[in-house]
Amino acid sequence: MVKHPRQKRSEHIIIMVWDGMRPDLVSCKNTPNLLKFAQSGVTFADNHSCFPTLTRLNSASISTGAYPTTHGLMGNNILVTELAPYRGISTGDYHNLLAFNQVTNHQLLTTDSIAHIVAKSGGTVATATSCSTGAAFLLNHQQDGLIVNHSYVLPESSSIIKQFGSAPEADCPNIGRNTYAIDVLTKYILPEIKPNLTYVWLSDPDYTQHHYGLGSVKNMEAIRHMDDNLGRILSTVKSLTMETDIFVLSDHGFVTHEQPVKITQKLVEAGLKTSEKSTDVICVDTHIYVEDNDADRIHQIVRFLQGETWCGPIFTRHSESSDQKYGHADGTLSLQLIGNDHPRAGDILYAYDWSCQTNANGIRGTSTGG
Repeated sequence: MVKHPRQKRSEHIIIMVWDGMRPDLVSCKNTPNLLKFAQSGVTFADNHSCFPTLTRLNSASISTGAYPTTHGLMGNNILVTELAPYRGISTGDYHNLLAFNQVTNHQLLTTDSIAHIVAKSGGTVATATSCSTGAAFLLNHQQDGLIVNHSYVLPESSSIIKQFGSAPEADCPNIGRNTYAIDVLTKYILPEIKPNLTYVWLSDPDYTQHHYGLGSVKNMEAIRHMDDNLGRILSTVKSLTMETDIFVLSDHGFVTHEQPVKITQKLVEAGLKTSEKSTDVICVDTHIYVEDNDADRIHQIVRFLQGETWCGPIFTRHSESSDQKYGHADGTLSLQLIGNDHPRAGDILYAYDWSCQTNANGIRGTSTGG
């Protein structure tokens, strides 16, 4: 038996998120740095996003290491009746998150972040981002360390603004804002702070894909730019001789959406919701909240969804009298099965139908709705 020497423990961890990046778009042509990095490291081939595969929900999962069942951030939009009685509010705006934090007695998330745990243990944390203000804030919602976003710096720092100026306006690809975040990271955060935990969340290729589509010229330009940013991080870490573990990941994949679905309007037309602004049924992302958890209305809406060709799997809270894989409404799966069984979840959660059909650029993966 050969005893291998124990590896030296890394004192620094960098988590880099390529928003909306798909693994099948990694190539020697467009992502040479990422490909080499993956080949020389460990690839988690069975990794997957939390469901629903939305940015801010997964931002909370990345920051806490937990499913929505534990952290309680249910989507890109959330129901907060104290702030908006009949519709969701966007978690992409960190001002909304601050307001939600107030009305929930500082329970924006219902568990601690990894950043908070690191800080409590005496470590340092920093975040550099070009993503939405909300997604950035969710990485360190208890504000244990520096958060740099294109719209704010927390805690406020005149020295960062003096050294780097203000972030540029958004563009496709979002090169200006991504470069700004990497500049702050490589020229200030890593050499000066040397954090034990660093988050780097860049908005591409997701931002560009939403505007130009998967496989477009702009999409490939955004991916090459992201690879250049990874190269800058790797070069900086090497020059600083930091013992560092680096994770490169994506919050979710990406598909081509075929048709919009106005679920609130559809439920009103079907007689299952009184009006678009009524509170008897409220639709937020793909969650549906039914007033007083009315079982009959829940079953009626489920049956309606099951008859719609655009609708995929449907989830409800599990039945106490049956296998916990299944929901209490006939033909549904359990919210618990997908890690969404939180008091803030809707009575119904549905997903859009999908296929492996290719888009105009030859990239597989389409979905209804969205």
